[in-house]
Amino acid sequence: MLDIAASASSQAALLYGLDVLAHGVQDESWNVTRFLVLSKDLRLRSPKGRNKFGCKTSMVVAHHSRTLIVLLKLLSAFPIRNINLTKLEVNPSRINCTAVLVLDPKEGRPLKEFPCILYVDFESSIWMIKM
Repeated sequence: MLDIAASASSQAALLYGLDVLAHGVQDESWNVTRFLVLSKDLRLRSPKGRNKFGCKTSMVVAHHSRTLIVLLKLLSAFPIRNINLTKLEVNPSRINCTAVLVLDPKEGRPLKEFPCILYVDFESSIWMIKM
């Protein structure tokens, strides 16, 4: 009985000995899927044969300030390290709204509110010294 599935590339199927059940499952032909590895273990290594310049990192920054100074400070860190940005989204919340709300796990009451979220993609990885 098949009870485990994954969305991945044909290359991943070859690498891990999996069967490809369907190709082209995206809704749009231009669609590209990125696969992420999330871990607290920094001993993870870059995939074998992976060019360090082919790595992309995504970062989400939530901040309590509604001013642009946070955005300017964040953006200034990239050019001085010669890191290319590939995507930047600024998502300030509307008036009387909070973009991210951190709740007390025991009482469920708000502990911290973050009215602004910055989403950044850039060409680098934790294995590159300039990061």
